[in-house]
Amino acid sequence: ELTPEDRHNEYLITGLRTAQGISLQRLWEMASPDVSGKWSVALDEWMQQGLRHANGDALALSEAGMLVADRLITRLMI
Repeated sequence: ELTPEDRHNEYLITGLRTAQGISLQRLWEMASPDVSGKWSVALDEWMQQGLRHANGDALALSEAGMLVADRLITRLMI
């Protein structure tokens, strides 16, 4: 059985490699106070750099973001 951390990481690894991306609400529900600030900074940086799309509740990587998906995903892993 997967731990909560493993489930979170699997969700990121599989979800962010799709055009639909992942649910921001679900991401924040998984966040602990010690990582939520880091995640906010990362998401803001990605938006400014054109690495992700703003699409309602979805967090999806842009074409440029997909090229560096592994690097991006590791910033949100726990």
